[in-house]
Amino acid sequence: MRLAIISPEFGFGGSNMVARNVGQQLEKENEVFFIAYQFDREPLHSDHFYFVGKHRDRATRTIQKFEKGLSVLITHNFSPAKYFKQEIETTIELLKRERIKTVILNSFIAGTLFCEAIKKEIPDAKVITWLHESVEFGKHLTRYYRNRFLFAVKNSDVLVCLTHEALNYYKQFNNNIRIIYNPIDLPDHGLANLSEHIISFTARLNVHIKGLDYLCQIAADLPSGWKVRVAGEGSAEDVRAFKKLIDESGVGDKLDFVGAKKGQELVKHYESSSIFLSTSRTEALPLVMIEALSFGLPIVSFDHPGAQEILEKGQVGLLSPIGDTGSVHEHLMKLIGDLDLRQQFGVKSIGRYQDFKTQTIIQRWYQILNDN
Repeated sequence: MRLAIISPEFGFGGSNMVARNVGQQLEKENEVFFIAYQFDREPLHSDHFYFVGKHRDRATRTIQKFEKGLSVLITHNFSPAKYFKQEIETTIELLKRERIKTVILNSFIAGTLFCEAIKKEIPDAKVITWLHESVEFGKHLTRYYRNRFLFAVKNSDVLVCLTHEALNYYKQFNNNIRIIYNPIDLPDHGLANLSEHIISFTARLNVHIKGLDYLCQIAADLPSGWKVRVAGEGSAEDVRAFKKLIDESGVGDKLDFVGAKKGQELVKHYESSSIFLSTSRTEALPLVMIEALSFGLPIVSFDHPGAQEILEKGQVGLLSPIGDTGSVHEHLMKLIGDLDLRQQFGVKSIGRYQDFKTQTIIQRWYQILNDN
């Protein structure tokens, strides 16, 4: 089979890395074309990697942001495709030249940009739109081009989403919708020993979305000897904002920011902790939480849709209402004071992790790809 995965990029960000992983697994038995239209950071070492975007300088990006804002202000609507005309045309030419009839559009914006053009120019193509975002976050992100986004939702041959929340919402627009979890691909590793006085936190740094303000509040109330260790990366601006928040909150002795961790360093980050904490305001299906499951870590999280899905509405981990740092503190104190309880939840985590293994997920992708 010859198929293409179209994504903003394949080198940064959870959903883009998932697309990279799934594509590389499918590439073992198929010809997979990786098409990046926005960034070419960490390009794949593949004969079929294509960057169809333009390297826009800072001045151009600033002007385009101004144009978008003005369009929204005047018309309360704008067309994202206007700013990616070359990328769309180049991609269509590539799909035609390589006779590719199966296309996976990775993310809501890829669906918005490419679905209509593919359906028009290659009518017999099978278009699969892969939605990683939670319903509410997706509504927020697409609020100024709602109709164009819904065209992709309604006209895709298959929709793939991550949670039952998303399935129940989008099935009103498209009946051919499936849930496929995001797989993770970690080096071989052991289990956390659950005896260290460390709470692990892993995220792409964004103060608002990842609830880093809540994290600092929670860290401030930890008992003596316990720390939150934060592994993550982000833009220089996001890192500065987080460090400033740590200083202003006075939690430097309770919160240890260690930067980005990959490979064996990431393994050690999880293995040497006893609890995993998430303070995100919203998530679709956070890979870091699935990583934590694989290490047998008990998990405490706000009850955003992703956590409800992964933790099976509190059966596998401990959930608190979004923003309720007092409830999170209570859950953490129960686990901190009871090693047996940590071990019980650790067993539940390992059991739930089996549903996210790469082999299981790829089998589900093949069911969609081979379904006529």
